[in-house]
Amino acid sequence: MSTYQDGNYAAPALHDEPMDPAQFEPGPAVSRLCIATLDAGMPGPLTVIQRSGDFQRLYLTRDSASGAELAVAAPGLDEPCLITDLITAIHGHVTQAPGRQQPALVAFHVGVTRLIDGDFRGRGPERVLALVRHPAVRRASARTPARTGPLPALAVIVSAGLFEELRPEGLPGRDWEPVPSADAWLTWNGTG
Repeated sequence: MSTYQDGNYAAPALHDEPMDPAQFEPGPAVSRLCIATLDAGMPGPLTVIQRSGDFQRLYLTRDSASGAELAVAAPGLDEPCLITDLITAIHGHVTQAPGRQQPALVAFHVGVTRLIDGDFRGRGPERVLALVRHPAVRRASARTPARTGPLPALAVIVSAGLFEELRPEGLPGRDWEPVPSADAWLTWNGTG
């Protein structure tokens, strides 16, 4: 079982180095929290926060088709707590980028994931990447909500099924709006 200690999510391992998915044998299908970010800046927010020393146990890769970052969490984590901490860390990173023209996107979904040839594949990764690429999500996240004034730094997208499960468990943010064609919910900044 994974643990949260001193601000770092740690999956059980025989060493303290970040885990590399390429070192694992193909495994069974496991339901995992999948995270995708899409930001105009390079490197992406997940890369930066992972390098900072927190969240080293997220398995991180980049989708070559869209440029989005994809992270997969070890099974057994406290998902509401991890999502809250990721939103806070990503928000802190993206608010430091000067001259932002559009919000960075971060999406969350839990789904079946398999490790195949060193890459995470399956419905979980496919779905979370589809969320950050979805035209309705991109349009909804690019508009400035009247209640927030200036352009938000971050748009948080959660698949509808995960939203329904985690909202009563303390999923952060207020003013969530449905994005029906993407079967997802969206809020800006996600820290309120």
